[in-house]
Amino acid sequence: STKLYGIRNIDCSRGRVTIHRGCVVRGDYDVPIRFGRYAEIKSGSVIRPSLNKNEESDEAIEHTYNPVAIGSHTSIGENCVIEAVSIGSNVNIGARCVIGARSVIRDNCIVEKDSIIPPDSVIPPFSHVYGRPGRRKGDVQESYAVMGVEDAVERYIKFAREIKNQRQIQPEN
Repeated sequence: STKLYGIRNIDCSRGRVTIHRGCVVRGDYDVPIRFGRYAEIKSGSVIRPSLNKNEESDEAIEHTYNPVAIGSHTSIGENCVIEAVSIGSNVNIGARCVIGARSVIRDNCIVEKDSIIPPDSVIPPFSHVYGRPGRRKGDVQESYAVMGVEDAVERYIKFAREIKNQRQIQPEN
C-alpha cells in the first residue's frame, strides 16, 4: 500500500496528482513536498527530501532538509528513488532511476530507465539523459513540450476511468 508520511507537508493542491500503489512519500521531515498538476508517481517509488549541505565544508547539515518540488505533467517511473530538490514540468523519469540528493532537473527532460543522476547535478532543459552516472545523450525535441503535456493529461484520464470502472464493479455490501 502507499505510505504518505507527514501528510500536512505533502501538497497536491494543484490537482489531478496520481500516486500509485506501493509508493512512499516522506513528508515527515518538516519540509514541503509539492506536486504540480497531473504529476504521476508510479508504483514502488520513494520521494524523500535530501539533507541540506554546508557549502563551505561540503558536509551534510544534520537534521535539516531541502523542500521538494515536482512540476506539472511530470511522470516518475516505477521503483525510483527521488531526493531531488526540483524536478521541472513535463519531465519523464523512467523506471528504476535514482535521482541524487539536491539534484535539479529542469523542464522538458527525459531520463531513461535505470539511470542514476548523481547528487547536486543540474540537468538543463530539453535534455535527454541516460546511464550510470546519468549523462546527457542529446536534446529533446521542442515539440515534446506540447506532446508531454498531452500525454500526461491522457494518462490521468485513463487512470481516472480505471478507478471509476473498479468502483462500479465492486459489489455493494
